[in-house]
Amino acid sequence: MTFPRPATIFRKRYRLLGIVLPLCLTALFLMGWWPGAPLQETDLLMHVKAGHPAKGLVVASLSVRDISVRVRGAPAQIERLSTLELRSYVVPLSKLGAGIHSVAIDRKRIPLPEKIDVVAVKPSVFIVKLEKEIQKQVPVVVTVSGKPKAGFLVSDAYAQPAYVRLRGPQSRFAALEKISTRPVDVSGQSQPFKKEVSLVLPKSLKPFESSGVVVARIVINQKIVIRTFKNVAVGERNTPWPCVIRPATLTVQLKGPENLLAGLFAGSGPDVYVDLKGLAPGVYVRRAVIALPLGTTLVHAAPELFTVSIQKP
Repeated sequence: MTFPRPATIFRKRYRLLGIVLPLCLTALFLMGWWPGAPLQETDLLMHVKAGHPAKGLVVASLSVRDISVRVRGAPAQIERLSTLELRSYVVPLSKLGAGIHSVAIDRKRIPLPEKIDVVAVKPSVFIVKLEKEIQKQVPVVVTVSGKPKAGFLVSDAYAQPAYVRLRGPQSRFAALEKISTRPVDVSGQSQPFKKEVSLVLPKSLKPFESSGVVVARIVINQKIVIRTFKNVAVGERNTPWPCVIRPATLTVQLKGPENLLAGLFAGSGPDVYVDLKGLAPGVYVRRAVIALPLGTTLVHAAPELFTVSIQKP
């Protein structure tokens, strides 16, 4: 059995290294990890946040919410940027007083990974307005959407608490007389209910010592309407004798729940009669009895008097 000589093994390994090493160097060069490799550029859209202003001040407005940042780096590093969740650029405000300020972008404060250079930033300047922060108590108005069940209506809608204290820039309170809630859907409802709902806060205003959520109480009742029944027949009660009533009909106005009165419309209207109990044959003038359904009231009836002729058989 013969073994290869050391010189032969060395030559084979040297030839293999001569093939692999150039390939590795080429790969590193193409990936941008080798000095002198070509650099790439790309544009990033970065969100902007206002830093904390001095005590007693608040941001009334900030001219820009996003900036476009052009960056340069090795291809692998540029590609890696697409997988990162970049932080926001924070505008430093702690040393500024009340008023309108022009603040330049500080490239050193742009949060980027190492070995990534900033080429350009647009816009390069912010306009920020700082104002004195104040507090104000305003009433809460509950807004509703949709329609309750047929025959019902929203008779009241109010919030608990009825007032909230807000804080923010002084100028935001100049025309602020109330604060509204997000709409509460009352579709198909027929009973009172309550629901937690958030406030619709104007820009730059925040609730003071609260979560910005109130309890909306919605009061739903039956819809009360007035309906007119014409040509309602007038009958007789409690007599064994035949009789004639003049006039034979009347007009009645009733007030009550819409659904209940709608049911009367489907029939012949309320029950109307003249009570003839104990009367002998003859001619009489009497008032009619109008049997009102529970929950309704009489608004008007005409005529009020009726002539009744009771006849012997």
